Amino acid sequence: MYRLSFLSSGTGAITRTVLEAIQQKALPAITPVSIISDRKSASLNLAGEFQITGHMLAYHQYSGHNHFSEAILDIFQKEKIDVILSTFDRILTGKLLKSYKYKMINVHPSLLPAFPGYGGAKKARLYGCRYIGATCHFIEEGTDTGVIINQGIVPVDAKGDVRNLEQKLYRVRQRLVLEALLAFCSNRIRVKNRIVTIDGALYNHPFVNPHLPDIRINRFLSSYEK
Repeated sequence: MYRLSFLSSGTGAITRTVLEAIQQKALPAITPVSIISDRKSASLNLAGEFQITGHMLAYHQYSGHNHFSEAILDIFQKEKIDVILSTFDRILTGKLLKSYKYKMINVHPSLLPAFPGYGGAKKARLYGCRYIGATCHFIEEGTDTGVIINQGIVPVDAKGDVRNLEQKLYRVRQRLVLEALLAFCSNRIRVKNRIVTIDGALYNHPFVNPHLPDIRINRFLSSYEK
Protein backbone atom coordinates (compact mmCIF):
# COMPACT_ATOMS: atom_id res chain seq x y z
CA MET A 1 0.00 0.00 0.00
CA TYR A 2 1.15 3.53 -0.83
CA ARG A 3 1.00 5.95 2.09
CA LEU A 4 -0.47 9.30 0.98
CA SER A 5 -0.25 12.71 2.61
CA PHE A 6 -1.99 15.91 1.52
CA LEU A 7 -0.66 19.46 1.54
CA SER A 8 -3.97 21.27 1.53
CA SER A 9 -4.96 24.65 2.95
CA GLY A 10 -8.07 25.87 1.13
CA THR A 11 -11.58 24.50 0.87
CA GLY A 12 -10.24 20.97 0.52
CA ALA A 13 -12.50 20.09 -2.40
CA ILE A 14 -9.91 18.05 -4.31
CA THR A 15 -8.61 16.54 -1.06
CA ARG A 16 -12.14 15.41 -0.23
CA THR A 17 -12.53 13.91 -3.69
CA VAL A 18 -9.44 11.75 -3.21
CA LEU A 19 -10.36 10.71 0.33
CA GLU A 20 -13.84 9.67 -0.77
CA ALA A 21 -12.42 7.84 -3.78
CA ILE A 22 -10.13 5.86 -1.46
CA GLN A 23 -13.03 5.22 0.91
CA GLN A 24 -15.12 3.86 -1.97
CA LYS A 25 -12.27 1.61 -3.21
CA ALA A 26 -11.65 3.58 -6.41
CA LEU A 27 -7.97 3.84 -5.41
CA PRO A 28 -7.43 0.52 -3.62
CA ALA A 29 -3.62 0.73 -3.43
CA ILE A 30 -3.58 3.92 -1.33
CA THR A 31 -3.76 4.47 2.42
CA PRO A 32 -4.41 8.10 3.44
CA VAL A 33 -2.19 9.07 6.36
CA SER A 34 -2.28 12.81 7.01
CA ILE A 35 -3.25 16.32 5.98
CA ILE A 36 -0.85 19.24 6.49
CA SER A 37 -2.25 22.77 6.36
CA ASP A 38 -0.49 26.10 6.79
CA ARG A 39 -3.53 27.60 8.53
CA LYS A 40 -6.85 26.69 10.11
CA SER A 41 -8.87 25.55 7.13
CA ALA A 42 -11.69 23.38 5.83
CA SER A 43 -8.96 21.09 4.51
CA LEU A 44 -7.64 20.46 7.99
CA ASN A 45 -11.14 19.64 9.23
CA LEU A 46 -11.20 16.70 6.80
CA ALA A 47 -8.59 14.93 8.90
CA GLY A 48 -11.05 14.39 11.72
CA GLU A 49 -13.86 13.48 9.35
CA PHE A 50 -11.80 10.78 7.64
CA GLN A 51 -9.93 9.72 10.80
CA ILE A 52 -6.42 10.57 9.64
CA THR A 53 -3.79 12.79 11.24
CA GLY A 54 -4.02 16.56 10.85
CA HIS A 55 -1.06 18.92 11.18
CA MET A 56 -1.23 22.71 11.20
CA LEU A 57 2.10 24.35 10.41
CA ALA A 58 1.47 28.09 10.62
CA TYR A 59 3.74 29.52 7.93
CA HIS A 60 4.43 32.78 9.79
CA GLN A 61 6.07 30.82 12.60
CA TYR A 62 8.89 29.70 10.27
CA SER A 63 11.86 31.73 9.07
CA GLY A 64 11.18 31.14 5.37
CA HIS A 65 10.51 28.60 2.64
CA ASN A 66 13.42 26.33 3.58
CA HIS A 67 12.55 26.16 7.28
CA PHE A 68 8.88 25.51 6.46
CA SER A 69 9.78 22.81 3.91
CA GLU A 70 12.09 21.09 6.40
CA ALA A 71 9.23 20.89 8.92
CA ILE A 72 7.05 19.21 6.29
CA LEU A 73 9.83 16.80 5.38
CA ASP A 74 10.23 15.83 9.03
CA ILE A 75 6.54 14.85 9.17
CA PHE A 76 6.74 12.89 5.91
CA GLN A 77 9.74 10.94 7.12
CA LYS A 78 8.18 10.13 10.50
CA GLU A 79 4.95 9.00 8.81
CA LYS A 80 6.81 7.06 6.08
CA ILE A 81 4.93 8.84 3.30
CA ASP A 82 5.27 7.46 -0.24
CA VAL A 83 3.34 10.03 -2.30
CA ILE A 84 1.99 13.55 -1.74
CA LEU A 85 -0.88 15.46 -3.30
CA SER A 86 -0.41 19.20 -2.89
CA THR A 87 -2.89 22.00 -3.48
CA PHE A 88 -0.71 24.45 -1.52
CA ASP A 89 0.03 27.94 -2.77
CA ARG A 90 3.26 27.93 -0.73
CA ILE A 91 6.66 27.57 -2.37
CA LEU A 92 8.42 24.36 -1.36
CA THR A 93 12.20 24.02 -1.49
CA GLY A 94 15.40 22.21 -0.67
CA LYS A 95 15.67 18.76 0.88
CA LEU A 96 11.91 18.21 0.72
CA LEU A 97 11.85 18.40 -3.07
CA LYS A 98 15.03 16.36 -3.43
CA SER A 99 13.76 13.64 -1.10
CA TYR A 100 10.40 13.44 -2.87
CA LYS A 101 11.38 14.07 -6.47
CA TYR A 102 8.68 12.68 -8.77
CA LYS A 103 6.58 11.83 -5.70
CA MET A 104 4.84 15.18 -5.08
CA ILE A 105 1.86 15.87 -7.33
CA ASN A 106 0.10 19.19 -7.84
CA VAL A 107 -2.99 19.98 -9.91
CA HIS A 108 -2.99 23.46 -11.46
CA PRO A 109 -6.04 25.09 -13.11
CA SER A 110 -4.46 25.93 -16.46
CA LEU A 111 -2.78 24.25 -19.39
CA LEU A 112 0.80 24.67 -18.26
CA PRO A 113 3.20 26.17 -19.11
CA ALA A 114 0.57 28.83 -19.88
CA PHE A 115 -0.79 30.87 -16.96
CA PRO A 116 1.25 29.55 -14.01
CA GLY A 117 0.67 30.84 -10.51
CA TYR A 118 -2.50 31.97 -8.80
CA GLY A 119 -5.75 32.28 -10.77
CA GLY A 120 -4.68 30.37 -13.86
CA ALA A 121 -8.18 29.54 -15.10
CA LYS A 122 -9.42 33.11 -14.73
CA LYS A 123 -6.34 34.46 -16.51
CA ALA A 124 -6.91 32.08 -19.43
CA ARG A 125 -10.59 32.98 -19.72
CA LEU A 126 -9.94 36.73 -19.58
CA TYR A 127 -7.18 36.36 -22.16
CA GLY A 128 -9.77 34.95 -24.55
CA CYS A 129 -8.55 31.34 -24.74
CA ARG A 130 -10.91 29.02 -26.61
CA TYR A 131 -10.02 26.23 -24.20
CA ILE A 132 -9.23 26.33 -20.53
CA GLY A 133 -7.81 23.34 -18.73
CA ALA A 134 -5.87 21.82 -15.88
CA THR A 135 -2.53 20.11 -15.43
CA CYS A 136 -1.22 17.52 -12.99
CA HIS A 137 2.54 17.82 -12.61
CA PHE A 138 5.34 16.81 -10.30
CA ILE A 139 6.45 19.65 -8.03
CA GLU A 140 9.89 21.21 -8.42
CA GLU A 141 11.57 24.46 -7.33
CA GLY A 142 9.94 26.68 -9.96
CA THR A 143 6.35 27.89 -9.82
CA ASP A 144 4.28 25.34 -11.77
CA THR A 145 7.29 24.33 -13.87
CA GLY A 146 7.37 20.64 -12.95
CA VAL A 147 7.21 17.63 -15.27
CA ILE A 148 3.67 17.30 -16.64
CA ILE A 149 1.80 14.06 -15.86
CA ASN A 150 -1.53 14.68 -17.59
CA GLN A 151 -3.71 17.50 -18.85
CA GLY A 152 -7.39 18.04 -19.53
CA ILE A 153 -9.32 20.66 -21.45
CA VAL A 154 -12.74 22.32 -21.40
CA PRO A 155 -14.00 24.31 -24.42
CA VAL A 156 -14.98 27.88 -23.61
CA ASP A 157 -18.36 29.28 -24.68
CA ALA A 158 -17.86 33.05 -24.64
CA LYS A 159 -21.60 33.51 -24.07
CA GLY A 160 -21.85 30.75 -21.49
CA ASP A 161 -22.16 30.90 -17.73
CA VAL A 162 -18.85 31.28 -15.86
CA ARG A 163 -20.00 29.10 -12.95
CA ASN A 164 -20.91 26.28 -15.31
CA LEU A 165 -17.50 26.56 -16.95
CA GLU A 166 -15.76 26.45 -13.57
CA GLN A 167 -17.76 23.37 -12.56
CA LYS A 168 -16.73 21.59 -15.75
CA LEU A 169 -13.10 22.46 -15.07
CA TYR A 170 -13.41 21.15 -11.52
CA ARG A 171 -14.66 17.81 -12.89
CA VAL A 172 -11.61 17.65 -15.15
CA ARG A 173 -9.31 18.38 -12.20
CA GLN A 174 -10.93 15.56 -10.24
CA ARG A 175 -10.30 13.07 -13.02
CA LEU A 176 -6.73 14.20 -13.62
CA VAL A 177 -5.81 13.81 -9.95
CA LEU A 178 -7.43 10.39 -9.57
CA GLU A 179 -5.83 9.07 -12.76
CA ALA A 180 -2.43 10.50 -11.81
CA LEU A 181 -2.56 8.85 -8.38
CA LEU A 182 -3.72 5.57 -9.90
CA ALA A 183 -0.85 5.67 -12.40
CA PHE A 184 1.69 6.47 -9.68
CA CYS A 185 0.48 3.82 -7.25
CA SER A 186 0.37 1.12 -9.92
CA ASN A 187 3.95 1.96 -10.97
CA ARG A 188 2.94 2.96 -14.49
CA ILE A 189 4.67 6.35 -14.71
CA ARG A 190 7.94 6.65 -16.61
CA VAL A 191 9.90 9.93 -16.83
CA LYS A 192 12.62 10.52 -19.42
CA ASN A 193 13.95 13.94 -20.44
CA ARG A 194 10.95 15.64 -18.79
CA ILE A 195 8.50 13.52 -20.81
CA VAL A 196 6.07 11.35 -18.87
CA THR A 197 4.65 8.17 -20.33
CA ILE A 198 2.03 6.09 -18.54
CA ASP A 199 1.89 2.37 -19.21
CA GLY A 200 -1.54 1.33 -20.45
CA ALA A 201 -2.78 4.89 -21.00
CA LEU A 202 -4.57 6.21 -24.07
CA TYR A 203 -3.12 9.16 -25.96
CA ASN A 204 -6.04 9.87 -28.31
CA HIS A 205 -8.72 10.93 -25.83
CA PRO A 206 -10.32 14.25 -26.90
CA PHE A 207 -10.32 15.92 -23.48
CA VAL A 208 -7.79 14.15 -21.21
CA ASN A 209 -4.25 13.24 -22.27
CA PRO A 210 -2.92 10.79 -21.37
CA HIS A 211 -6.11 9.06 -20.21
CA LEU A 212 -5.95 6.01 -17.97
CA PRO A 213 -9.29 4.21 -18.29
CA ASP A 214 -10.43 2.60 -15.06
CA ILE A 215 -13.93 1.37 -14.26
CA ARG A 216 -13.57 2.13 -10.54
CA ILE A 217 -12.70 5.79 -11.15
CA ASN A 218 -15.41 6.13 -13.80
CA ARG A 219 -18.02 4.68 -11.45
CA PHE A 220 -16.90 6.92 -8.61
CA LEU A 221 -16.93 10.11 -10.67
CA SER A 222 -20.29 9.31 -12.26
CA SER A 223 -21.91 9.26 -8.82
CA TYR A 224 -19.88 12.05 -7.22
CA GLU A 225 -21.79 15.25 -6.43
CA LYS A 226 -19.42 17.32 -4.28
